[in-house]
Amino acid sequence: MLERENEKIGLSTDTLNMILLIDNSYSMLDKGIAQVNQAIPMLRDRLIDAAEEEDVTISLRIIAFSDRPVWKVGSAEKGEIIEKKEDLIWEDLKAENTTATAKAIKEANKALRKRYLGEKPTPPVVILITDGQCTDVHDEYLEAIAEMKTKLTDTEKTAKKDKVLRMAIGAGTYVMKELEEFATMGTIDGVPDKPFVFTVDNFDDLAKKITWVALSSLYTLTGNDDNEQYEMDSDGVTNEDDFGDDDD
Repeated sequence: MLERENEKIGLSTDTLNMILLIDNSYSMLDKGIAQVNQAIPMLRDRLIDAAEEEDVTISLRIIAFSDRPVWKVGSAEKGEIIEKKEDLIWEDLKAENTTATAKAIKEANKALRKRYLGEKPTPPVVILITDGQCTDVHDEYLEAIAEMKTKLTDTEKTAKKDKVLRMAIGAGTYVMKELEEFATMGTIDGVPDKPFVFTVDNFDDLAKKITWVALSSLYTLTGNDDNEQYEMDSDGVTNEDDFGDDDD
């Protein structure tokens, strides 16, 4: 039954599921939202190349959130398979309202079911991109993260790693504590027990950072092994300064 369901939604056993949670609250107005809108077509093109290089299928989902989460690419049940530029025509976001991060995480959790991810996919990655403090009650934020941590776990044994790789990108007036609460602990450049949190103080660098982190997550997952933590080598991806402005 599961194999037939996977065939219906177009997933194979070598699928990497990526979910972006993008803050489009009012504090992202002007430079922040412009950088996000620049980043997605750039990321799309890089993912196409990386998928071919790593021989994986990329299934992409994007949730934008201000006072509520909105699916912009894909849905809980099905991501968009990214193989060519035409597979993702990005509609620019507008900045508005507040920062309901907890609600966005809860919405992403709906997609973290085996029937929606493929029979034997790599662990999915969820990347949170935000510039400010969550306006939901903090306990709700922590509860949403706790729920994400329990998704896809094997109840018969303790998994060595989180079944969902969580990364966070903070820009501008980000709240480091919240980013660290969200992110998976891993090994970065040989240093263990580091949260997968990446920040930019200047909005002008946000598009490059989004692209770099997303590609880094892909290489981290396709190089997954039996170590206790996910390992990320910052030299494994082209330096983010080399990411230029791509044409749509």
